[in-house]
Amino acid sequence: MVFVLPDTLPALGGGTAPVTVTPPPAPAHLTLAQALTMPGVVWNAGIDLLAADEATPLEPGGAYDLTAADRMLPGSATMTLDVSMTTLRTLSFSLRTSDGRYLPGAAGAPSGGAGSPLATGLTWFGVRYRPWLDVQVGAQPGSGAPLWQRTFLGVYVLTQPQITLNPQQSLAQLTLGDKSVLLLKPYVLTASNLPQYTASGGHAASGYAKGSTFDEAMRDMATRGGVPAGRLHFEPSAMTLPDDYAVVEGDEPWVHLQTLAAAMPHVCYFDALGNLVRRQNPLAVNTPSVWTFAPGPLATVGQVQRTTDFTSTYNHIIVLGGSSSTQLWRGEAQLNDASSPYHMNEIGDRITFWGQNGLGDLTPDPTIGSTAAAQAKAAVLLAQHLGQQEAIQIQCRTLPQLAPYDRITAQLAGAGLNTDAQVTQATITLDTTGQMTLTGAKWIAVGS
Repeated sequence: MVFVLPDTLPALGGGTAPVTVTPPPAPAHLTLAQALTMPGVVWNAGIDLLAADEATPLEPGGAYDLTAADRMLPGSATMTLDVSMTTLRTLSFSLRTSDGRYLPGAAGAPSGGAGSPLATGLTWFGVRYRPWLDVQVGAQPGSGAPLWQRTFLGVYVLTQPQITLNPQQSLAQLTLGDKSVLLLKPYVLTASNLPQYTASGGHAASGYAKGSTFDEAMRDMATRGGVPAGRLHFEPSAMTLPDDYAVVEGDEPWVHLQTLAAAMPHVCYFDALGNLVRRQNPLAVNTPSVWTFAPGPLATVGQVQRTTDFTSTYNHIIVLGGSSSTQLWRGEAQLNDASSPYHMNEIGDRITFWGQNGLGDLTPDPTIGSTAAAQAKAAVLLAQHLGQQEAIQIQCRTLPQLAPYDRITAQLAGAGLNTDAQVTQATITLDTTGQMTLTGAKWIAVGS
């Protein structure tokens, strides 16, 4: 599917890479960042259908044909990224189907039939869907054929197919999630695959011992959940567990991975290639911005919305730590400076709890092993939540290379913006518009 983006975006802003982009003369090859800022961007899009090994193609030709009249409903394929969700990446699209099937078969039987994964015994979770976008960055020497730069948008598992039949057509509407769905219920730990260690009291226990590194614990938990070691892309860390960390039968591996990462504090997610990534928060460690939106001739921004949100503003934090198998710990921090605009005399007593699943959770956090640790955590959280969150929603040309939590820069004076933010949401539709909706979040602290 090849389409050209019309050059009709209003000159509200631009999208330049962190370095100055100078349009090179044709037919020089462009970098992806350069190509995305050029007039008349040419795109190609598709969805690979792969076996569980994420290498063996199941679809004749290797990918769903997004233009086939008997297959994909035009404009229906949408990838959504949202860091606030348990499953960070989701994909949805609709297929025309004549027989109620929704997995492809042999050539000439795109909606099923002999040779289809259903007919050969493959089930939903044995199939991986991998959408991608190509951007033309130049031409092949000699032949002049298009030269493409491909960017994958994640690896997905089918979670909810729905067949809708009406007098006009029969549609299979597919909803998919990233590979975290394979680490959530009903995929849970059992007695046969619980990690074992000798607890501080000398008795055998399931979980990880005090002093073990977070890295060791997370790698072990991920592999027990079925993630191959080669798919683990973790930043090096020597941080150790402050206390014994309990794991019990019935637990979801994904919940433990998120809990351990948050305690470091790191972020953890499946990336666009299907790898499990754990890294420091780019904003917290002042990582350079990966993309700058600014006025100029290379306009890529259509609209900007700026929203201030007070729902995460708290002046009173209670931290719950430990576990029922060890000991429960409690820490509390409250703003006492009556001159602060966030004091309870000004905005009331805004309270939240911190537990295993983050803010608002009353389940004790097993990575907190003492009252002192709980108090320290409460003090850190209180400092982080004296302020308000600002969200910047940008409608712009598709930037398929952006990753969750990436640092971006908005220099758009008309919206009162000259700031860095963090990618928290994105929606990309694989259609002829070549545009996306992107949300970046920034916390404005006291005094900033």
